[in-house]
Amino acid sequence: MIRVTFGDVLYRRLFPVVVLICIAGGVMAFAAEAMHMSLNCFIAVFFGVRLDNHIALRRQAEAEAAAAERWQRLRGPVIAG
Repeated sequence: MIRVTFGDVLYRRLFPVVVLICIAGGVMAFAAEAMHMSLNCFIAVFFGVRLDNHIALRRQAEAEAAAAERWQRLRGPVIAG
């Protein structure tokens, strides 16, 4: 069974909010002609999305490993004959 921790739930709820805040901050900084702040906001969004992809791939690998382990357990011992 896949464990769902408090951190996972918090991350799923908080990540889109943080991305939207960074995008809004970047647009407002661009409108205020603070180009370096705008660039920093969009770079933060880029790295945030990359981190999200990395975490999703890690969760998928953990789920596949858990499924393979359950499958081996259900098959039972292999008797050489």
